[in-house]
Amino acid sequence: MLSYHIIADKLSASTILKAMCRGNGIAKFTTIQGEKITATMRGIDIVLTDKSGNSAIIVTADSNQSNGIIHEIDTVFVPEKML
Repeated sequence: MLSYHIIADKLSASTILKAMCRGNGIAKFTTIQGEKITATMRGIDIVLTDKSGNSAIIVTADSNQSNGIIHEIDTVFVPEKML
């Protein structure tokens, strides 16, 4: 389930926002499990949505770690295969 939440890239919040600007308000990223996560804005919040339509808001952005950047979200995505 963890691989459903990891994108193999160092994506800061500003990088996500720039990608959304280039995509007319939408940016898509692929998790290491191969699933698409879509980023959009709701007010001032970055909202991530999985292919099942489940969404999560980034509540804490840009926690730089030695192995990447972590963004805390307000919910857990559960892959359909696990339901």
